[in-house]
Amino acid sequence: MKTKILLLFAAFSGVFLFNSCDEDLLDITESFTYETEMVILSDDLTFSKTEDIDMTASEDLIEKYGEKIKDIEIEEVTYWLTAFNGSEEQKIIESSLVVADENGADPKNIVTINDVLLQPLMNNETELTVNDEGIDRLSSLMETPPHKLQLIFNTTTNEVPLDFTVKFKFKVKMTANPLE
Repeated sequence: MKTKILLLFAAFSGVFLFNSCDEDLLDITESFTYETEMVILSDDLTFSKTEDIDMTASEDLIEKYGEKIKDIEIEEVTYWLTAFNGSEEQKIIESSLVVADENGADPKNIVTINDVLLQPLMNNETELTVNDEGIDRLSSLMETPPHKLQLIFNTTTNEVPLDFTVKFKFKVKMTANPLE
């Protein structure tokens, strides 16, 4: 009888011990890079371009883990030009990269770029200083179903025509729990 009681006590203790284990032990962390290119063509000094992004269609890890994603962290944002047709003096007076939900609601500024010559950006990846509120919004939209968002690039330059392609790269760390 004492053996049965001891076995029963051990079984209950094991169940409680297992249930009290940190669920985070089952988490996986993966990193990926998301890139987007925007072609800027205009005869106006001011231009805006909006990209609709479905992260499940763009990134296999987002599609794979979907609702099991616990956290997305944007570790770095860089940009550069992949094409440029303009003068050596053509520059960005002010540009911004903004994130909004898939319907364009609740826009938040990710980065602002001021007084930068365009030609030196050609094939020259440059790290950007980010706005925490914008990065948090971007992370949240990537993390939360339906994983859709808009990126809006607004720019004002000193010369026309605008004829360049800007690429943005986001280094992302994702934490998910495949068993949740």
